Amino acid sequence: MDRLKVPPIDFYQLKVSYQTLITEEHPNTSQKLADESIFTGADVTLIHKQDLAGKNLGHYLAETEMGEYISFRQWLYQIVKESFRTLVLENLKEHEVILKKIFERITLKDEMGNTRYDNRYDHDSIRSLIRRAFVPKRDFSVKEEIVPCEASLLQIERLVSPVFVQDDKPFFPSQEDVKTIVDWDANAQNKVLSPEELALIEKMKKMGYPMPEPTDPYPERGQTYHYLPYRFDSGLEREFFKDSVLPILKSYQSQLEIYFNGDDTLTDFKIDCYKQTGREWRYIGKYVPDFLLLKRNEDGSIHRIIIIETKGEGFAAKFADRRQFMETEFIHKNNDCFGYERFRFLYLEDTLTKEEREKKTIKAIKDFFNI
Repeated sequence: MDRLKVPPIDFYQLKVSYQTLITEEHPNTSQKLADESIFTGADVTLIHKQDLAGKNLGHYLAETEMGEYISFRQWLYQIVKESFRTLVLENLKEHEVILKKIFERITLKDEMGNTRYDNRYDHDSIRSLIRRAFVPKRDFSVKEEIVPCEASLLQIERLVSPVFVQDDKPFFPSQEDVKTIVDWDANAQNKVLSPEELALIEKMKKMGYPMPEPTDPYPERGQTYHYLPYRFDSGLEREFFKDSVLPILKSYQSQLEIYFNGDDTLTDFKIDCYKQTGREWRYIGKYVPDFLLLKRNEDGSIHRIIIIETKGEGFAAKFADRRQFMETEFIHKNNDCFGYERFRFLYLEDTLTKEEREKKTIKAIKDFFNI
């Protein structure tokens, strides 16, 4: 991280909050309880009758007028219980006369004189309307904020080293390769020959002696590996990075960099995602992008970033809402705030062939970075 000097990612995050608004000064309970609309009718059950041959013999309404046994006191207790402590029995007793009239209208007496629910009414709805009559009307306002954020791609204090594992397949590069890369990171200057040594080599070459020159076995280390090794969650991530991205980067040496961001225990670059239905925003969780492909300004600051997500077909449906949020809200809002196209989102699914994924990646690089 220090060698590559990867700066924090500056971005804007959507924050949604709700504020409850009381639109009535008083609940006007008596008026609401006296309203005829409180007597909500139940859905009608229509029974169709036919013979074994399927011939229609007619239809009739189900006779379910008599419901469960209920007393006035039990009914009041049920209203209180369903209020989740927003009402107490004393609240109802203040309006006992009108509540008694409602109860008598929505119940029946059987032949034994017992009181039972009249199933021609929707009792759940009626009890709900009664509870609402005791509180002032409320509405809510939605507050959307675009908040500037800064996130590091590596929380070094969370990095455990060494890592002991039984299965090293998710990791890349291999342990031996990591040792070589770390050695070159630490001693690259010692592997570069002085002018005197270079002159001596040229002299030896002219004399006909073969002279091997030290070459960097991992030149991509200047464009990736902000920590080592990367631990990938899927074979698709590993294959894309190892077999597609690294070869592509060789064509853009010193222009582009790519960093794996998919380990949510190490990165702080996580995006809050929402799904909008009407005027309501529903929080659907955090999204941790797989890869960040970036280009810097001359001063080393980040200029543009392609957020790359690789996804197996079996996980595509679950990711659909987050994908829509990224492709619309996040990208648009961030680019608007920065005043230029700073972010782009590239979605690659395993339903595409390796060659098709590479073509989409190269096209995005050429279009977005203008190189």
